[in-house]
Amino acid sequence: MKHKLSTARKSKRKFLENRMNIAFGYIPIEFYKDREYVLASIKKNGSHCLYDIHPEAFSDREILFEMLKSLKNDNFASVPIDNEILKPFANDREIVKLLIHLDSSFFDNQKFKFDREMALLACISCSDNCFGISTEFMEDEEFVLSAIEENYSVFNTTSDKLKNDKAFIRKALKRNGKVIYELSDELMGDEELIKIAIEQNPMVFEAIYENESINCGADVIKMAVEKNGQLLQFVTEDLENFDRIAVKQNPLALDYASDQLKNDRDSVLEAVKKDGSCFVYASEELRSNSSFVQEVIDNCAIPKESNEMHHVLLLILKEKGYCPTSVYEALRNIDKELALRIVSIHGEMICIMVDWQNDRDVLLTAFETCTSSTGRKRICSNIYITDKELIYEIFVKYSTDIIGQIYELDVELLRRLLQIDGSAFRLMDGKFKDEPILIEEAWKQSGYVDGPSDELYTKRMEYAYPEL
Repeated sequence: MKHKLSTARKSKRKFLENRMNIAFGYIPIEFYKDREYVLASIKKNGSHCLYDIHPEAFSDREILFEMLKSLKNDNFASVPIDNEILKPFANDREIVKLLIHLDSSFFDNQKFKFDREMALLACISCSDNCFGISTEFMEDEEFVLSAIEENYSVFNTTSDKLKNDKAFIRKALKRNGKVIYELSDELMGDEELIKIAIEQNPMVFEAIYENESINCGADVIKMAVEKNGQLLQFVTEDLENFDRIAVKQNPLALDYASDQLKNDRDSVLEAVKKDGSCFVYASEELRSNSSFVQEVIDNCAIPKESNEMHHVLLLILKEKGYCPTSVYEALRNIDKELALRIVSIHGEMICIMVDWQNDRDVLLTAFETCTSSTGRKRICSNIYITDKELIYEIFVKYSTDIIGQIYELDVELLRRLLQIDGSAFRLMDGKFKDEPILIEEAWKQSGYVDGPSDELYTKRMEYAYPEL
């Protein structure tokens, strides 16, 4: 009797502890109908736990509302919830607003045709909805401008009166420079309108410059590269008239500059003082000049916003005393000490360090440095790791979510990995997901089940919480 009571107490304690510690990325099967746990999981994991929730749970307004918010935040473009479950919420304004945001087909143009807020949301979600709302709204300048601010293609659905009103077009471009894409060639070539568009969104310059029916004047090009030096890459004529301006705005624009500027020692050195990584774009003559290389080493800067690859290139420059033309060239013929230093700065560099991909120390250092899940997955998908014990060590030490990226996997190795983290089952290659032994290891270790199952709920409860 005492043993039975002790087992029951342990089961209850374990259950309560697991209930308090919301799992990352999924809902354990024992809690898939637990309202409070489901809500907490949605708030923590967002849409990642969508398919772990019993469909009936979405009949609960709060659960549905939180999930729809998560789907919106995670940029879903559809609503993966049964329409029958959604029907009772047809008159729930807040729910419907979220549904329209996710899928414009939820906009009922009969019901909301004259509802300004709903109509605006529908237009932003999909410009085609503009044809189904009140003409009064589509002739209302402020309504249309508010929609255009979020969705430039709305401009094309406005009344002919507004579309041909130059004063309105100016206002629209000030809200969203991409409206320039919707204009006729005649209006698109209007220099005043082009400048307004570039002022609001410099990136529209590419489409304007490449439009053969538009002759971009020097003033327009100058304005564009003053806003964003990298736009120099689209300029194909008279580079020497604009490259200094572009490089002054962004030193990395040296990549697209004229040969003359790339060979101008003072100009290149000035760029290097702002961002040392642009030295790779200097002319071969400068890069092979030892005194120039030393000046670069003495004066180069690493901006706070520069990425790790820039750091690596500068490290190579300082260690090897020459300017590589690319990171691939830089990584040739390096020793282990330098390889370790490089991956300790930027772990993902191991992906192109062919000579060191099978070195245990270098590979593990790369994983330790690369803290993002995406980065670690990228390493695994680019490197053919064959040592199963090394795979196991990486899985245990650094990242369980690499399981879907490793090529050399078999059922026995997967079973060992799932004994460490059963939730990794969700990331496995589909060809293994029907293996009974792997399914069992997943629910036993962490309560992970690939979709709600009353049968596995019962098995999990009996296994993990006996006597509860």
